[in-house]
Amino acid sequence: MVTSGLHKAFICSLAVLLVASSAQAARPLPYPAASNAKDIPTLDQLSQFPVGIDRTSNPPHYVTTSSCFPSGAQVQTPAGARSIELLRLGDQVLTVQPSGKAVFEEVFMFSHQDAKQVSTFATLTTSSGKTISATPGHYLWAQKPGQQAQLTLAGSVAVGDDLFEIEGSHTVARTVVEASSSTRTGLFNPHTASGSLVVDGVAASVITNFMPASLALHSAVTLPAQALYHILPNSVAEALNTFILAGIASVDSNILRALVTPIKA
Repeated sequence: MVTSGLHKAFICSLAVLLVASSAQAARPLPYPAASNAKDIPTLDQLSQFPVGIDRTSNPPHYVTTSSCFPSGAQVQTPAGARSIELLRLGDQVLTVQPSGKAVFEEVFMFSHQDAKQVSTFATLTTSSGKTISATPGHYLWAQKPGQQAQLTLAGSVAVGDDLFEIEGSHTVARTVVEASSSTRTGLFNPHTASGSLVVDGVAASVITNFMPASLALHSAVTLPAQALYHILPNSVAEALNTFILAGIASVDSNILRALVTPIKA
């Protein structure tokens, strides 16, 4: 009974976040609009991961936001490089601060941790030869010609844009020379307090198009999870994280139906 109650409480909280997410200012998303009814995901499909609505298309269409990095993506720890799927809560990973300085931070939660999911990734290669893969709806630090550096959807990064690589303890801009898509296995998104993460030597973030591209908002939204992480033993925190991820995977289809019905009018 307690477990059931916790799942219901979690699902209700998720619903609130989904409503808030759909109300944010519209921005282009790198997903194709559904051309007819059969292209629209079923509720069973939608229940496998968080869902958003792209209101920039006419009519609006559904977009999935399972935004992560694949198995085999490399993060840097004090002990050296490590595959992202081997990370655990409490591990330290390299991040980039607003000043551009690279520092280590602890992983306090995972929003995705699925070794079996097969997904399409945006794969970007820079002039230095470094390659990073992320789902199209995941934000990386990038700079388009004539613009300031900002968090940019991986699926929107193009040849000629700059990504930021780590050299020593700071970042350096490198031009993207190839942008393609690839199919890979695994979905992993470890979270740090700053919302920053360095993956495959490139400055990225833990933020996805599930919410606005704001490190401050990420810190605010995840504050309860950060507090629990610091209070609970790692083993308990990991068990709780696994429980929450199970809740995400079993979101009640009635909640999804209630959320998507208004856009059909």
